[in-house]
Parts: sequence; C-alpha cells; structure tokens
Amino acid sequence: MKNSSIIYFTRAERKSLFVFFLMASLFITMMYAMYRFEKTKVVPFEKAVTQSMGAQAAEHHIRSKIRIIERKQKSIVTTQVFQFDPNTISEDSLKMLGIDAKTSRFFLKYRSKGAKFKSKEQFYKVYGMQKYQSRLYSLLVFSSGESKNEAADVRAFADNKMPENKETAIPTVKIRIIQINEADSFEWQLIKGIGEKLAGRIVRYRERLGGFVAIEQLEEVYGLRPETFLAISHLLSVDKGQVTKLRINESTESQLSGHPYIGKKKAMILSRYIKNRGQLHALTDLVASKLFDEEEIRKLEPYLDFSK
Repeated sequence: MKNSSIIYFTRAERKSLFVFFLMASLFITMMYAMYRFEKTKVVPFEKAVTQSMGAQAAEHHIRSKIRIIERKQKSIVTTQVFQFDPNTISEDSLKMLGIDAKTSRFFLKYRSKGAKFKSKEQFYKVYGMQKYQSRLYSLLVFSSGESKNEAADVRAFADNKMPENKETAIPTVKIRIIQINEADSFEWQLIKGIGEKLAGRIVRYRERLGGFVAIEQLEEVYGLRPETFLAISHLLSVDKGQVTKLRINESTESQLSGHPYIGKKKAMILSRYIKNRGQLHALTDLVASKLFDEEEIRKLEPYLDFSK
C-alpha cells in the first residue's frame, strides 16, 4: 500500500520542474552579473561634471532663447518713438522707448544722485545705454542745449585756480585720458572730484583685483559716487592685457580671500573643496562646486588661471 503523505510527480511533471529550476537559476545568475557589471562601471568625475554642465548649458540656452523672444515680442508691442529730455524723462517713458528695466534703473539711479546730462555723448556713457545709441540718437533733446565744444568739459575738470590778472590769456588745456590700470594715486588726484583718500582706495582695490577689465568696475570702489563716475568716465580707458590672474589651484586660502570677488568665507570653502576633490581644470569645475552664482562666475572669469 502506497503512503499517501508522500508527494508523487509523474515523469512529465519532473521534467517541467527541472526546466523551471534551470531557467530560474540562469535568470538569477544573469541579474547578478548585470548588477556586478553596473556597479564596477564608474564615471570619471570630470566626465560627470562635463555631462551635467552640458545638460545645464543646453537648458540655459533654451531658456535664454525663450527670454529673448519674449522680450522682442514685448518690445514690438510697447516700443514707441518720440523725442525726450534725459534730464526729465520718467521710468514709464523709458519703457515706452523700449529700454530694458535694468538699464532704466541704472539710469534713474545716476540721475537721482544729481547727475545732469548736457550732451548725447554723456548720455551714452551710462552703462547699458550704448546698445540703444543707433535708435535713440536722433530723439535726444536738451532743455539747456548741448555743450558747444570740448572747452566746456575742459573747464569742468581742470584746476579752477585762475590768474587774478584778467589780461592774462587763458592757456589751452588738452584733456588727458587716464589709463586706469597704470595711473598712480597722484594721477587720480588730478581729476576733479577725486581726493587723496579716494585715489588711494582706487589703487588698493585695483591691486586686490589684479587690475580692471572694465571701466565700470570703478563703481565698486567705496566712496566713488555715481555722479562722479558719470562725469569722469569719458576721461578713462582700460587695458585688459595688464590684468594679473589668480592661479586658483596654487593660491593659499589667504590669497583667495584677498580677492574682492571671493572673500574670506568662500575662500575657506573653496580651499577645502580643492583639497578634497582635486584641482580645478576649467571654469565648469568651479561652476559644479555651486559655491558661486552666475553673476559671481561672470565677474570672476577674467581673473582665474586654472593651469597647474
């Protein structure tokens, strides 16, 4: 008599079970091999950063295109043409002329400090206005009239000590252009509106930067008023080739903190980042650190040297 507690499989059932266990074993072995292969496949840090930045750059490019198209569409709808006096025009009128919000704020800030526009050339010295020159040039009018000749500018910046003898002829003075990466504190003091202390601050700030790459950076100097900068900007020039770059991989924490665009706190973090992650090979590596925002990266870029 057969024991009913024993499970009995027919020949066909035993073959089916054997095939099932064989296929299950093969599947488990294959999954384990794939897991081991993927685990050992490590993407290099530089490649990962490059791929990440490539995707971010593409996304940023698309968004920039969309913003440009939106701005163009807005300008088509709102832009109007009319004559205006830069000394009295309102913010709403600037928008109607098609001037972007950032440039409008910069312009109104200058004017609120007491700046008076007397010529078209002076108006286009305002940061951001240059790109509108071809469209607005014929629309500018001045209630007091444009300056008749260069002599008015000369008298505004020349030494105001005149001879007491009225019969003495006034000598002709030629405006001297100041090269801001070469001028010492004495040369800066020759410009009306810049005293000894301010001249010293300009020179010291230039040394901390490593040199100026744009005239507008003078506005970052403490004590230089916007109206003063606007009045003297046409007397200034800059040679970008005289900039001393910061060797970011070799600089100490103290040297990094001395740069105005880095500072003490970020210099400490950046120094540790380089020590832990290795040297930075390009600007994309610095972007990947997420220590600086887009505007700070733009300002820092001309001063960085990534060579070993």
